[in-house]
Amino acid sequence: MYKLVFCRALHPDAMALLEARRDVNAVFLSKDFRGPPMTRDLAERLPGAFGAMIGLERMSAELLATAPGLRVISRFGVGYDAVDVPACTKQGVLLGVVNGANDLAVAEHTMMLMLMVARRAVEYDASVRAGTWMIQTGRRMHELAGKKVLVIGYGRIGTRVAKLCTAFGMTVMVTDPAFPTPRIAADGHIPAPDMWAAIPEADVVTI
Repeated sequence: MYKLVFCRALHPDAMALLEARRDVNAVFLSKDFRGPPMTRDLAERLPGAFGAMIGLERMSAELLATAPGLRVISRFGVGYDAVDVPACTKQGVLLGVVNGANDLAVAEHTMMLMLMVARRAVEYDASVRAGTWMIQTGRRMHELAGKKVLVIGYGRIGTRVAKLCTAFGMTVMVTDPAFPTPRIAADGHIPAPDMWAAIPEADVVTI
């Protein structure tokens, strides 16, 4: 019987698969998928576990040491800053993350922030609520179309942001030492191998 510790409940389809297994003892620390980190509860239930699925919970070397039989950790997220990777390697624990899970969400969030700044959304929301929305004060609103954006980092999220900026009519410069300039140019963007030289040219910089 494999003991698997889950910090959050899963999709009903996944729950059904687990319930159908006779060789798995699934332990769920919470039914709330979006609750706060549960490192304390995890420390109490991790001993004896073969696998663990975590969110923002910290997986330290000390915590790993309480479960010498642990062989796999899965994060329902893309980062692993909260996991002691060298300790996992030393103990022979495989670590998995969910690449691509939130690429689109982050890219759209980036565009939202650009639009909020360009259109002064927060300021004008406050102005409307105060009943002074017709009074034009401070800097002017402007459009993203025609502006030049520098995308620093051309990975899964950066490529999406660049496409969205292009759709908004922006001129897109891209800097990323991991990507050859022909690839960036082939995508229809302007390669910017010298980031520091490109920054003064940009109206918007996104990292």
